[in-house]
Amino acid sequence: MSKIDAVEYISDSDESFLYQYSNQFEQFQNLYHHEPFNKETVKARHTYARNDRSEALAKVIHNYMTPYGLSTQQIDHLRYLREGHQVVIGGQQAGIFMGPMYTLHKVLSIIIYAKEQTELLKEKVVPVFWIAGEDHDLNEVNHGYALDRKHNRLKKTTLDINDVTTSVHHYKVDKNKMKEWVQSFFLHERETKHTKELHKYLLNIIDRSEHFVDLFSHMIQTLFKSEGLLFIDSHDSRLRELEKPFLHRWITEQKALHLAYKEGQTNALKVFDQLTISVSHNTHLFYEYKGVRASLNFDGERFQIGETDVYFTENELHEKIDRAPHLFSNNVVSRPLMQEWLFNTLAFIGGPSEIKYWAELTTIFKFFDMEMPIIVPRLRITYLTAEVSELMERHNITFKDIDSNMLSHFENKINDESKALYKDHFERLNQCLMDQLDVIQQSVTDSLSKEYLMQSEHRLQKEIKYIERKLNYLNKRTYRNTLNDLKWIQLNMHPKDGLQERVFHPLHFLNEYGLDWFSSTTYPPLSYTNHKIIVKTL
Repeated sequence: MSKIDAVEYISDSDESFLYQYSNQFEQFQNLYHHEPFNKETVKARHTYARNDRSEALAKVIHNYMTPYGLSTQQIDHLRYLREGHQVVIGGQQAGIFMGPMYTLHKVLSIIIYAKEQTELLKEKVVPVFWIAGEDHDLNEVNHGYALDRKHNRLKKTTLDINDVTTSVHHYKVDKNKMKEWVQSFFLHERETKHTKELHKYLLNIIDRSEHFVDLFSHMIQTLFKSEGLLFIDSHDSRLRELEKPFLHRWITEQKALHLAYKEGQTNALKVFDQLTISVSHNTHLFYEYKGVRASLNFDGERFQIGETDVYFTENELHEKIDRAPHLFSNNVVSRPLMQEWLFNTLAFIGGPSEIKYWAELTTIFKFFDMEMPIIVPRLRITYLTAEVSELMERHNITFKDIDSNMLSHFENKINDESKALYKDHFERLNQCLMDQLDVIQQSVTDSLSKEYLMQSEHRLQKEIKYIERKLNYLNKRTYRNTLNDLKWIQLNMHPKDGLQERVFHPLHFLNEYGLDWFSSTTYPPLSYTNHKIIVKTL
């Protein structure tokens, strides 16, 4: 069983958005309804009027989760949900086997924040994860990076699939291709005492899954069922049935709500340099037509399906909502409002970009006479292994030193040091040579000898330059191990010049520490924070 050595917290730069959002909220108070990290805010939001959809919603989620095997804790949380208790919610696309790591960090954030608010309010707050099965960009979720220690590199492993034009929810699993993906991933990871068990588990859930989202659901259930986490596929047909009243209103009032959305963007530009949301259609809904998830666009009279020549009247769309609500799905604008309409939400957990795009929705929430939940930044976690920690200590590297320029800075430093090491000697050698050649040149009188001496001078200078370059090269070779160490540090802590949690796949850590690593008995007891978290592993 894995052990955690320590947890360290690092503050953001006071110029960063997350620092300002968390510590200087007054500049954002016209764009969000609640200040994060404020106990009084939590208590105020807790008094917000509850909707009457909790019982029906709990039934839908119960039916969705049942095939994955409900835990006692989940059954308890379904009861609390049915009784109208508030939730902490966040979501993400269904990445292959829950990748990348920040998806798991969202789940951890939801669970930890819900626990802390349960203690504060003395009333159960339910953790819920929203699987964005309605999205259709499979290229964002069809791959993962393995960490290849042997070759000191990251290896991208991509699932071999055809173009997907409909929601990921509908994408059927090609079991052979999925197993090939697993095999390919583990070719590049080192074998540990957990590898065989993890490999067997993955093949098992592939055999038990019919659709891509099933794999995600199996994983999230295995890792977090003991925490009572509830989860739902946003494109589940039973959920769409529940959403029909909201879809009807959205279509009926789409012109006014789009104007409210544009007003919200205008207000957001008074605070932010640029907008986060960019959409080309004005209804903020998708419609599935002939196997293609296409945007709905209103031209003033009718609703056009994507780039086709197919149009529906408003009445026709209302009829389709009644008969086949599963053909409709949300975009980035309508999803937060649909989510808030369904759930009694205490807080929404999101990343920096999500928090920014919520700022553009203030006016549209007001249009629907709805209050935004508390918008809380998710936990940001980086893992520091014992090996990398030892290398950092050996080379006197701090977390602030690790960035996209670390290697180039070190290489430049070696170049400068190597040149400085011999520079004076070669300058004196060159000067001495020139002086002696001058003396010799003064002693000869014939033109042939003078010409020969000039040619010799050029050859000798060229040879001296070569010797200097060769010595510099040989000196740098002595730093090869150091460069490899630094590359490994950067690859672990700043992969692809980005955040570890945006690149590394959960399977890497599960391979190192086992399927139970995220259980309460092995994972560190984190407190919710707006600081960056460094988890040091043994």
